[in-house]
Amino acid sequence: MGFWATISADIPSISRFIKAPKYERNWVKRNKGTLIGSMVALPLTQTFMVIIGGVSYIAVSNYDPVVALQEAATGLVLGILLLMIVLAQWSTNVSANLVPAATIFSNVGGPKVPFWAGVFIAGIIGSVVQPWSLFNILIPILLVVGGILSAIVGILFCDYYVLRKRRVNVPELYEQSGQYRYAKGINAAGFIAWIIGGTAAYFLSTYSFLVGFVVGAATYYVLAKYWWFKKYAQAEITNPSDEEYLGITVGRDWVIPSGNESEAVKEVGSAIEEGGQ
Repeated sequence: MGFWATISADIPSISRFIKAPKYERNWVKRNKGTLIGSMVALPLTQTFMVIIGGVSYIAVSNYDPVVALQEAATGLVLGILLLMIVLAQWSTNVSANLVPAATIFSNVGGPKVPFWAGVFIAGIIGSVVQPWSLFNILIPILLVVGGILSAIVGILFCDYYVLRKRRVNVPELYEQSGQYRYAKGINAAGFIAWIIGGTAAYFLSTYSFLVGFVVGAATYYVLAKYWWFKKYAQAEITNPSDEEYLGITVGRDWVIPSGNESEAVKEVGSAIEEGGQ
């Protein structure tokens, strides 16, 4: 779970490109394009990886499959098995590590840093830190990092599914001073919940992902509902209307006018009023 925590915390960067049917409110039907991959293919792949590690440890007392293959296989068989491991790591690392990192670099850099440039930046940094040198302490690192990231996943889950119930005030997402601005762009409830959840996961590292997720989500729920959202009202929570705020689910296409267009609309409106008078 800690292994996939990176992509879990950054899943909005991927899910925003997923096509969904219009005029469909049912969650399962809207997400049918991703359910097979998320709930069938991914668990099977991860289980296969765990089995490889287990078999390697049974065979040569080392859960590194590369070491096991070097000691137990030779010739063409060794080459094929090593190629399978390389391809497996290639596919896994692309989705779990490279895509989230590249997306973050691209978002931070804005239009000047396209996604392909983010891929190169992530690849260079990933090579410089030499993760292969950390293999002996990889499990403890995954427990700690996964636990810290799981608090973020818990906060995202609580905010979107529990508090907002999948409703989003879409036009406000594009307003610099809209409801999501909070205190100068900071959601204090989220940061506090992240610190508390991450700390709890660190001290209970054996079950770090579960602890971080639950503590982060529960803390955020209390802070957001009874404190932060009292200070900064959220329209979709104050007025839980599916028709008003579940627009993407019912096929509504939002049109957000630019500043110039807004001014033009105001000028036309003023001219009409003057002409009427």
